[in-house]
Amino acid sequence: PLLGAAPSPGAPRQAAADRLQEAFAAAADEYHVPQSVLLGVSYLQSRWDAHGGAASVTGGYGPMHLTDARTALASA
Repeated sequence: PLLGAAPSPGAPRQAAADRLQEAFAAAADEYHVPQSVLLGVSYLQSRWDAHGGAASVTGGYGPMHLTDARTALASA
């Protein structure tokens, strides 16, 4: 009976996906950009891997793979 009350291993991942979906829906409404465009760009940039909040190996953060423009320009 106690095992049935435990969340499944996929529950935290699904909750994070739901929050991400809600964030994209809110951004689409606020900035008048189709949600499908935001989702597509973010998937191409990061495959939706946020790296646990740390920078990727190329210095991008989050699902949109945002970078510090000053750092990128300085190294160009």
